Amino acid sequence: MGNGESESTPKKHYWGKRIIISLVIIIGIVFAWHFYLSFDLSKRLESLNMHAIEQNSGLFVSTNYFTNHVNMTIKLPPNEGKFSSEEISSVADSVYGALTEGLKAITPELSARAEETLNTQAREKFDLYAMMVPYRVHASVEQADPVANSKIQEEPVASKSSSRPAPDISGLKKLTQNMKYSEARKIILDAGWQGKKTRWQDLEEYGQAKTLYYDNGWHEVQSCAPTGTSPCRFEFNDIHENTLVVITEGECYTENEGQKCDLGISRWLLE
Repeated sequence: MGNGESESTPKKHYWGKRIIISLVIIIGIVFAWHFYLSFDLSKRLESLNMHAIEQNSGLFVSTNYFTNHVNMTIKLPPNEGKFSSEEISSVADSVYGALTEGLKAITPELSARAEETLNTQAREKFDLYAMMVPYRVHASVEQADPVANSKIQEEPVASKSSSRPAPDISGLKKLTQNMKYSEARKIILDAGWQGKKTRWQDLEEYGQAKTLYYDNGWHEVQSCAPTGTSPCRFEFNDIHENTLVVITEGECYTENEGQKCDLGISRWLLE
């Protein structure tokens, strides 16, 4: 009896260690997969961080990988009321106030839709950690600090491209809002700009960025956001390394079967 118990003890220790090691490996894989997906999400969210330095305003997005808490802050430029007419100033104040209240009213719906999209993608990609700790999105609207804004305007921030020659934008005058991206791309390339090629390893595993990259050959696509109006970011460089950013909105569509899908551009800017 004693010999039987002594023989079973090493076996129990052996299997106990095996079980513990297996659990550690499984937990490690779960965390590693979550942080890989979170890093990919972070890159896509960074593409949404559109802001104007001279006004300290725009859209700012940040995420916490451990709590899966995403903050989306819309910073409006300060209402400085620089109008010569009091009537015009009053109307401007009313429009600005209505815009601010309107944006605040839709933030709960924006948060809910963003949460639904992120958590749906977590289930599709089998992100167990995100299933146990679901994404929570908080959207808010703020007004940029007028004092900070005035300081920024009085003391301009030195641009990393300040020593470069100014970009030639004469060839970009044909660009119009809602133009098809394929047409806008031809205009940009004909104007002497070159697409800033993205490494295929940096593309998110799912989403339309990969489709645009491989099927359309638009290697300058940097990222596409999975929420809201599904904005995609494209980047081009000139010979002086100035950067032209083009933003599109909506899902990629095709008019006829067999043709490449296309997007509509919403805005473009120099960085």
